[in-house]
Amino acid sequence: EIWITVFPSLISLLVQLSSAFAILYYYDPTLALVAFLISPLALILAWLVGKKTKKLQHLIQKEDSTLRSYIYESLQNIVIIKTFQYTDVCIETTALHQNNKYKYMLEKNWISVISSFFLSLSYTTGFFCAFAFGAFRLSQSAISFGVFTTFLQLVGQIQAPIEGLTRIIPQIVTSLASVERFRELLDLPDEVYISTEPFQKLEPSEIIFKDVNFSYSKNNDILTDINFSILFGEKIALIGPSGEGKTTLIHLLLSLIEPKSGSIEMKYSNGSQKIFTTDTRCYFSYVPQNNSLFSGSIMDNLRIANKDATTDDISKALLTSCSADFVNNLPSGIHTVIGERGIGLSQGQAQRIAIARALLHDAAFLIFDEATSALDQNTENQLIQNLKKYYPKTTLIAVTHRDSIFKICDRVYNLQGHILSQIKPNNNQEAV
Repeated sequence: EIWITVFPSLISLLVQLSSAFAILYYYDPTLALVAFLISPLALILAWLVGKKTKKLQHLIQKEDSTLRSYIYESLQNIVIIKTFQYTDVCIETTALHQNNKYKYMLEKNWISVISSFFLSLSYTTGFFCAFAFGAFRLSQSAISFGVFTTFLQLVGQIQAPIEGLTRIIPQIVTSLASVERFRELLDLPDEVYISTEPFQKLEPSEIIFKDVNFSYSKNNDILTDINFSILFGEKIALIGPSGEGKTTLIHLLLSLIEPKSGSIEMKYSNGSQKIFTTDTRCYFSYVPQNNSLFSGSIMDNLRIANKDATTDDISKALLTSCSADFVNNLPSGIHTVIGERGIGLSQGQAQRIAIARALLHDAAFLIFDEATSALDQNTENQLIQNLKKYYPKTTLIAVTHRDSIFKICDRVYNLQGHILSQIKPNNNQEAV
């Protein structure tokens, strides 16, 4: 909007102002300077008003985004809110944000009204002063009546663009508040793409962690001195208390974050190696801890992972994830429309669809982050057997608090800020 409306208007006003000033200067330089100097106070006032409204615009946008986020979050968790009888607090908090936004908007509008009044008063006063000065010059026969008439007309031609400028300046300064908020997003660090040529996807053989350390803030290490490897085709589990870095380690594998020190490398079957970047993300499929389904049909959700998946691929993924039976019994089968975050399905059903979607991605490494937490024991056992049967070569990395998945795991790591122990489930769970 600034580029389309504000700046063209600004250029037009500047051209009009300079033209009127040049003509008036041609007739009488003194009158031109008087006419030009009667309005700087108005421009200064406009700039000060703009700075104040910019601050208020920041506050309005902050309250608006907070309000929208709070309402959205409350609706998403309406069951929790009602269960814990938290409804009144939510209503009060919503009203607080609404009132704050209303207060800031009201203050901004009052400033605009008051500033408009004083600006209009300054224009009237300026024109009166110009008229008095012109009349004085006319009485001294310093100018002719024609020049005096031209002077008054040109004063209006000068004041009009200045008045326009005083209205545009607050708009520009206020718009800068929105630009600054947008800049906050633009200033976020970009993902690092190291490859300058098309990425060649090779067959992986191993993932190697070398002295990996990570912290979200200073003096708060989450992972320290992580040294271990994941062989292609094996199935491993990560266990340990909550908040000790398991999900952080998953985010490192997906290159969503980078190690503070150390390295993570992908070793290929041809002997070459590559440091983890966003390029290596294509080797992974992921089932997050929380419900991650989108609004639309079940088929739409599945094709997010692989838009070219065949009917056989989809059937295999649904069968493996123990989803085939309940999907076939839905009113429209796989084309049944569900709401945001899987509304219309149970938590267990939504989790199984998410697993099927991950399997369709056909990636070398499959990551489960508490991906079976909503499944009953029998369904989980069946899922584990299906994975072993239908996807024997897929490397599984499972973050879990349940030991049932150990049955198919080659190794289990206990993670508490660093690898404390490695367990071999197939060797009487002997700690190494």
